[in-house]
Amino acid sequence: MQLGHRLVERGQPGAASSRELGQVRIGELAMTDDPLSGNSGIRDVVGPEHMRNVVTWLVDQHPDITMRIESIVAEGDVVAALVWSEGTNLGKLNGVIPPTGKRFAGRQSHWYRVENGKLAEHWAVREDLGTMMQLGILNPPGPPS
Repeated sequence: MQLGHRLVERGQPGAASSRELGQVRIGELAMTDDPLSGNSGIRDVVGPEHMRNVVTWLVDQHPDITMRIESIVAEGDVVAALVWSEGTNLGKLNGVIPPTGKRFAGRQSHWYRVENGKLAEHWAVREDLGTMMQLGILNPPGPPS
């Protein structure tokens, strides 16, 4: 469970603010040599350098992003965390869509498999549709015609 807390609090924007993210020491996280799989269709996460790049990618888009652990549990070799995220879109989304200047807030769940004290796998479920609507990228569906 301690490894799960360290990942969510340090490896992702689980620090109190994005300012602290610049000081994240993701290299402290132990990962297996194999890619952290999961999330079908999304490229694999390979090692601490990739995790640092994910943090940079998030902060570039949402400089004030914060993530708070609402709940964390562990059973056997699996750690699950429910995370509340919020921030303001002030950078290009995915490096392409112009900033909207709007705020978003939503939940995510992150699941990790630990092998010999190292992160071996990761899966995440995010509220991307709701986030895109909050940011004004997508319109909410209208009434049936």
